[in-house]
Amino acid sequence: MRLYWPSTVNFVIASLGRDRLFSLSLRFFVLNLEMLMRPQLAGTFFCLALMLGGQEPAHAEDAEPPIDCEKATATFELNFCAGKELTKADAELNKVFAKVLARIPAISNGPPYDAKSFEAALRASQRAWVAYRDADCNGLVPMSWGGGTATSGEVLGCMTSKSKSRTKDLVERYLLE
Repeated sequence: MRLYWPSTVNFVIASLGRDRLFSLSLRFFVLNLEMLMRPQLAGTFFCLALMLGGQEPAHAEDAEPPIDCEKATATFELNFCAGKELTKADAELNKVFAKVLARIPAISNGPPYDAKSFEAALRASQRAWVAYRDADCNGLVPMSWGGGTATSGEVLGCMTSKSKSRTKDLVERYLLE
């Protein structure tokens, strides 16, 4: 038997994965053990645990909420759309990075600036850049927003902006287009 839940619930389960969602639910129960000890609530939580652990939502893998990003206004919608933008920006960055790697043999010089050294240096700089982007966006942006509801969107926006800037930098530096 499958449960037919609203698409937003399916989306959350598809995003987190059933095991992760169950883990989060279990953590919630452990943290709120006091509440579970109340006889009038214990049955409700027990039923909920059985539902999450034993049932699979219908078509959770295909679930994507029907959100029009042009008209998004709710925090959930804005965050969803910001996440889609980051995914696109990261995909473009990865595509450009692969083009730069492919171009290295044509633009490298002799030792110590040969293709092997060039590729190693480029990969090291990209790893350092990713660490910088993640530390700046995931570490500092939330502090300036104080954990408000717009924090997630701002973190995603920061990562998207930095990814687009890095893509532009790689294109211009290595004359790709």
